[in-house]
Amino acid sequence: MTRLYITRHGETLWNTEGRMQGWNDSPLTDLGIKQAEWLRDRIQDEKIDAIYSSPSNRAFKTAEIVRGGREIEIIKHEGLREIGLGVWEGLNQEEIKALNEEQHYNFWNAPHLYVPLSKGETFEDLTNRVAPILKDIVSAHPNENVLIVTHTMTLKAMMNSLHNKPTSTIWEPPFIKQTSLTVIDFEDDKFNVILHGDASHHEYSYKEYNE
Repeated sequence: MTRLYITRHGETLWNTEGRMQGWNDSPLTDLGIKQAEWLRDRIQDEKIDAIYSSPSNRAFKTAEIVRGGREIEIIKHEGLREIGLGVWEGLNQEEIKALNEEQHYNFWNAPHLYVPLSKGETFEDLTNRVAPILKDIVSAHPNENVLIVTHTMTLKAMMNSLHNKPTSTIWEPPFIKQTSLTVIDFEDDKFNVILHGDASHHEYSYKEYNE
């Protein structure tokens, strides 16, 4: 059996400003660093044999923190990037609405109808990009535990692909919080989702962080 531990990066500066990141990037905030540390502590006793990360710095930095003291190389995988957002990257929601209110609505409410303005990916493009990734990683790591650090929409597309669900359902719950944990077991071409977007390690840590 191969077990995948999949997470989203920690909070970033642009997250706090409501700016879309996509293939662009912004640094982890102090809270984002703490979120990565909380996940590190949560899985510190789990055996991790390999680590994959989106090449975006916010994900790679999160992977470095979650890795903890393990002497494991972090493998950058281009396929784990967030959805490409083209001209929307770096803009907040009001600025995006001003560019095209219809596509802003579609992105959040009718993802199967969303069409990027330029140089971006549709949700179908994203799903086609990420669909083979989990299978490839599982094939490369039989009977091992693998940590994957990626992004909200990338993880959403992964799960939709696994369950053969249509693009229109991609925003269904759960909400993927920063450094939330999704755990999936793979064996004999079957999979079992143990956790999906679980952020219980935040609940007992935020209070201490805010004191």
